[in-house]
Amino acid sequence: MNFKSTKQESEFAALELHNKDLKNILVAIDEMVGKCFHKQITITDIYRTRDEMAAIYASVPKDKRPISSPHMFWSAADLRSFTFTPEEISTIVAYANTFKKGNIYRLVGLCHTIPGNVEHFHIQYRSLENTE
Repeated sequence: MNFKSTKQESEFAALELHNKDLKNILVAIDEMVGKCFHKQITITDIYRTRDEMAAIYASVPKDKRPISSPHMFWSAADLRSFTFTPEEISTIVAYANTFKKGNIYRLVGLCHTIPGNVEHFHIQYRSLENTE
């Protein structure tokens, strides 16, 4: 497993306290990617403040900006996608969504594009029993 910076590495360690289920899913995805594709995932974002959200979506009209994100509640992580083929991306998303049982969100994983034309994996999980 790789990290965009030491910030994400520290936040990954903090997931043990904030959202152990999400941490375990990220480890499982990394293991699957290693076995199937001989690659590693790179975590590019985990926890996000309101100010960080505003900066990411600054180019989006105010009335279309999200007001919150699972990242603000330790419930999501973003992974770099450009190192994977379209087929690998589909496999990773399908695998991530095998963990949906007990998740408060409709799905666990997707690959999408955000402002700035940055495609990435978004993995989100919050247990029904742990909705702090």
